[in-house]
Amino acid sequence: MLYRTTQATSKFLRKCSILVRIAISGGFSPKWVHPIGIQRTSLRLGLFACVPSLPYSLLSPLKLLENQMKNQFLIAALAITAIATTASADLVAGWSMTTAVPAATTGVAFNYGAADAGSNAAGSMLSGSHVVAATTWSSPAGNGSTYSLSSNNWTIGDFYQVSFNTLGSTSNSISWDQTRSGTGPSTFNALMSVDGGANWTTILAGYAVVQAGLTGSGTTTWNTVTNQPGFFTQTVALGAGADNQASVLVRFATTVTTAAAGTNRVDNINVTNTVPAPGAIALLGLAGFVARRRRN
Repeated sequence: MLYRTTQATSKFLRKCSILVRIAISGGFSPKWVHPIGIQRTSLRLGLFACVPSLPYSLLSPLKLLENQMKNQFLIAALAITAIATTASADLVAGWSMTTAVPAATTGVAFNYGAADAGSNAAGSMLSGSHVVAATTWSSPAGNGSTYSLSSNNWTIGDFYQVSFNTLGSTSNSISWDQTRSGTGPSTFNALMSVDGGANWTTILAGYAVVQAGLTGSGTTTWNTVTNQPGFFTQTVALGAGADNQASVLVRFATTVTTAAAGTNRVDNINVTNTVPAPGAIALLGLAGFVARRRRN
């Protein structure tokens, strides 16, 4: 009935083109309009202003169609909102730097230790590697943490690295906090390998490291109390290639060589995955089902 009535409306309007006057730029300007593709406001003005004798039974179905479209958009919006608000981030492996580096630790490489939290923390490792043997490894205050991992004597290609597995985990991402001293390295690349380091993919190229407490930066020096995520935190999706892997390596490698005393430090390294709650997925399916029902 609705379809036939709407057809009748369309045929009626095609037989008598309607002159609709709508307000444009503070005045009135005539527009010849057609029922196919016509703006809603123009159609309403045309129907009531130009053909007041048109039966209301022909206007009512148009209003019904409009309400049905509104309902479909509303259901879809609610479903998307539900997914956004109910998605959960599961920690795969996280380093919150709870352990201090032993005093006077030097050398070309240093293993800080396994992640202190996360479902796949076992077997993970945070480490660093430098060219210069005189590199000093230390643990000054972090970005709201008791400690961080810091080192000096930076040469192009020197890096911090985390290794972990993502077995049973998909849609993974990694985030970390990083800062430097005034003479520390300011530009890094984030690299990833899933074959033990034989091949590397750049997942974040040439990112800048902010000097904490630099005048005009809006930051304070790192300390054990205040976390400043907006200035020092990087977050990168690892992509499908990192899903369900027995070994994933991520490096933060410097692209510059600095003075021997220049330092760089990392903190709050977290590997997470994001999974929508089952209820949100069900709601999205319901939205699609309702939309199909309404079209039919």
